[in-house]
Amino acid sequence: MTQLHYAYLASFMVSSAFLNWLLEGQVPWVRLLCLILLFSTFVFVSLYHSLKRSIKSKD
Repeated sequence: MTQLHYAYLASFMVSSAFLNWLLEGQVPWVRLLCLILLFSTFVFVSLYHSLKRSIKSKD
């Protein structure tokens, strides 16, 4: 994993902790849905930057 991936992982952990605190009184499936959406967003951004970097290195 690159340094950028570690930054995304750290920001995911902080964001998920904040989201859990924000949604503390909600039912569990709402919290799970928000966590899945947050995780998929960070995975997409991480893969996008990896692809962008690999295309840039080929040029």
